[in-house]
Amino acid sequence: MAEFKESKHPRDEEGKFTYKGGGRQGTEGDKRREAVKKYSDDPGRDMAEMGLKRNPVKANGFVRRDTKSHIKHAQDMGLNQREYERAAIAFFNSNRGKLYYSEKEERYYRFDPKSLIVAICDEDGMIRSFYVSKKGWFDTKKGLTDV
Repeated sequence: MAEFKESKHPRDEEGKFTYKGGGRQGTEGDKRREAVKKYSDDPGRDMAEMGLKRNPVKANGFVRRDTKSHIKHAQDMGLNQREYERAAIAFFNSNRGKLYYSEKEERYYRFDPKSLIVAICDEDGMIRSFYVSKKGWFDTKKGLTDV
């Protein structure tokens, strides 16, 4: 039978068993657990206020409200509408470029500075737009935070 080693089973100040690392505060996991305990109305905002990054959303659909611009963007990319929508979802869910979040707009932006491609996704996982931006477009966006 294995011998019980106290050092491998950390305890908090009250003597209760705790997570590995003992009573140390400040780890990412500790901060997340603390945010969940204190808040819950808007977990994303609560996490941001505690200096934690948002959990990125996965794109799972496409909003077809502004069809004129979507048709133009698809044509600019040399894609038909079905290919365009699939490409938008695939691009947003990829690791290309970098993912950002706008608190003001409540939208995620995946932007690839090499190709200048941008995909905009709402918090429900619906792509709002997908296009090749103009050089300098990203520099005009204010209030984006890294995800």
